[in-house]
Amino acid sequence: MSKITVRRFSLYKILFISMITDPIFIIYAQDVGLGIEQIFMLLSVQKIVALLFEIPTGMLADVQGPKYSLIYGVGSFALANVIYIIFSNQAGFIVASVLIGLYKNFISGAETSYLYLALKESKQVEEFSRINGFLNSLNLIITAVVTVGVGYIYHLNRILPFILAVLSSVTGLIILLNLKNLMEENNQIKDVRRQYQKYLMTIKEGFSEIGSKKSLKWFISYSSIMSFMLVGLLSTYQIYFKDIGIDVKYFGWLYAVFYLTSSLFSKYAYLFSKKNNQYLICFAMLIILGFIPLSMATGLKMLLVVVLIPRAIIGVYPTIIHQFINKEINKNRATILSFRSFSMQVPQILLLPLVGKLLGSSLDLVYYIYFALMISSSIALYGYYKMNNLKECSIIKNESVLL
Repeated sequence: MSKITVRRFSLYKILFISMITDPIFIIYAQDVGLGIEQIFMLLSVQKIVALLFEIPTGMLADVQGPKYSLIYGVGSFALANVIYIIFSNQAGFIVASVLIGLYKNFISGAETSYLYLALKESKQVEEFSRINGFLNSLNLIITAVVTVGVGYIYHLNRILPFILAVLSSVTGLIILLNLKNLMEENNQIKDVRRQYQKYLMTIKEGFSEIGSKKSLKWFISYSSIMSFMLVGLLSTYQIYFKDIGIDVKYFGWLYAVFYLTSSLFSKYAYLFSKKNNQYLICFAMLIILGFIPLSMATGLKMLLVVVLIPRAIIGVYPTIIHQFINKEINKNRATILSFRSFSMQVPQILLLPLVGKLLGSSLDLVYYIYFALMISSSIALYGYYKMNNLKECSIIKNESVLL
């Protein structure tokens, strides 16, 4: 039964495609009358929702099981896309942004937690990084194939990509409803008072574990910086492509190449996680990412390798970081992963509205700011790394097995 659970979850990962509308979303928002500043404010709304509900949804996954978090998340995603179709105005976009924020909350940590627990039950936990990377890779390949036509069907009817997103969500929900519920501890609590006490205890234990491990705090801080850099940079791509004269119907092809790049690197991300110089790998990814906007702002316009590098990092970064953190966590896995996601939302809430405002005057200025942020963040992270001698307490303890 445990191997059947892994197979069913794998089917969900392959068929639920959450990025169908990504190549045209900002263009769609502009076409229905929203300005760039309004669009980036909506992105900030998603992050505020994520900030408010990140930890409660993580607790829910620990107490009820990650299966239910996945169901709530995919359901929220489906409803958001229905709203984009029916209510294509600012009020509709705000409601949909709240639902997308909830979707990200529920999904955050729940997918990796469920896969980890399923592999643990089937005694395949050492295959976590390889299988997780393979599933992410396969999902991205399918996403790439689907998104090739997104620009064209958007030209035919601009709501068709959102209809495809709804159909993909319904498929995912059907699979999730037939999954076995897995829990870190096999003790379902039915008494309301005891369940409330369990929620509070879960938060306390999660905070305690993060506070006691300096390496875990470093990786959570690093995740916050990397997340903003990736979200901030990639959110400018459609504006960048439009500014240099690329027709929206070709966006699907561009994003297909991006997803295939992420897929390739995701498939082999486990090879990076075998290395013993994890901090060096993390620093290298941050520094390389920081030089991308500098290159785009100083004349390397549409150099394909430049715009592909962030997608390559997206393929490697999640698998590596989740392995490092999962290796360190002893219990309350989804709650601690939610603490990490919580910390990732803060810089995005504070800075994305500013990015939207600056984009109205100068895209290059935004890219220079991203570069400066990379320099200052790298210095701060390196200082913490040296001050706490993290090299001596690396969370990979010379083991050859993978999670």
